[in-house]
Amino acid sequence: MRIEKIYETPDNSNFFFGYFDIPQLSKDNRYLICQKIDDIKKLPTSKDTHDIYIFDILNKEKKKIGTTKTLNFQQGSRAQWLGPDHKKKIIYNDLNNNSYVSKIYDLETNETSIIPLPVFSVSSDGKFIISGDYERLYWCRKGYSYDGIKNEKKNKKIFKDEKIKLFEIEKNSIKDLFSINDIMNIKKNSAMDNAIHYLEHLMFSPCNKKFIFLHRFKIKDGGIFSRLFEYNLDTKKIKILLDSGRISHFNFIDAKNLILYGSVGNKITKLRKYKFLQIFLKIILKFYKIFVKDNTSLSKKITNDGYYYYNFDSNIFSKIENNQLNLEDGHPTCNKNYKMNFITDNYADNDNGHKASLIFYSKDKNTHKILDKVDSIPALDNSPLRCDLHPRFSYDGNYLSIDAFGKNIRKSIVYRIIKE
Repeated sequence: MRIEKIYETPDNSNFFFGYFDIPQLSKDNRYLICQKIDDIKKLPTSKDTHDIYIFDILNKEKKKIGTTKTLNFQQGSRAQWLGPDHKKKIIYNDLNNNSYVSKIYDLETNETSIIPLPVFSVSSDGKFIISGDYERLYWCRKGYSYDGIKNEKKNKKIFKDEKIKLFEIEKNSIKDLFSINDIMNIKKNSAMDNAIHYLEHLMFSPCNKKFIFLHRFKIKDGGIFSRLFEYNLDTKKIKILLDSGRISHFNFIDAKNLILYGSVGNKITKLRKYKFLQIFLKIILKFYKIFVKDNTSLSKKITNDGYYYYNFDSNIFSKIENNQLNLEDGHPTCNKNYKMNFITDNYADNDNGHKASLIFYSKDKNTHKILDKVDSIPALDNSPLRCDLHPRFSYDGNYLSIDAFGKNIRKSIVYRIIKE
């Protein structure tokens, strides 16, 4: 595989999309969703109104389709194409009458409708929305939340009314699925005591019958303990998939398979589950960071971090045995036409000359191929203002889009994928 750059957003303004779990291009590969930001050297805020555009990449034209006061650099406004056709309607988050909502813009009628809760993920058939508590996330995960509502009642270690909700678009109905308490009672460990808990990263399966999400809590060693869960909409059952504490990014390959970066754990990482060891581990961690550098073979051997496949039918995690690929965390994007192969990225930093890489992994060949290297703005690397590439396949797998820095700007880039 190789890629060929075919389009970039104009260099007279700052444009970006957001996360890597949803396509940026419409299903006909013509229109590109982008959000405009005035200043790339400060975090987006609800005090400003941010324009949302679609770019016609064939005719090199753009059209404003709405505005939002809910924006962050990691996930944007969660703007995305609404199914089942993924080319006629766009859904995105906004702030309306001091409430977080989502809005649906119809490209054919130019009309906008309002959904009374914000979107995390949408089923591919366009029927259902799953929503988390963005007001709670403001106090726990500011890089992935919005600052339009500062509800002090939710500023506590555990907000017991934090719930995951399901919205059915055609029926205009909201249903509570479960709460943070329900999740904490599953395989509870002592490290959870007196920790700050929250739920995030909800993602629908391609089959639309289930979704996955993370339960995270901040522990005394200074780190975050992450647990991966599945919720089945038919059986209404919650299932824990990974309880190692170490998972960062994940994506569906198909309804039966997942790709993730993290670890299934080992004897060392399992110690993080015990509250009485947290202070001891915090001291050990200070010395560990002196002698063991991040993203080295030694560090990965200790943590067992790397890319893993997970099969929902067998409940088996299979580590990808490719040391070069596993050295760095990234954002994997998948498409059914590539089966178990995927494209991912890494972070620009001093070690790689402030150039992030786009990487193609072939499962059959077990090869790691760099498709492109993208310049960053060094002063913004390793900060909340950084620009992650967040690669995104098009619906048909023939194109790839990313967010990137240009010369003192943010931009989106589209590549054509050339199969070899």
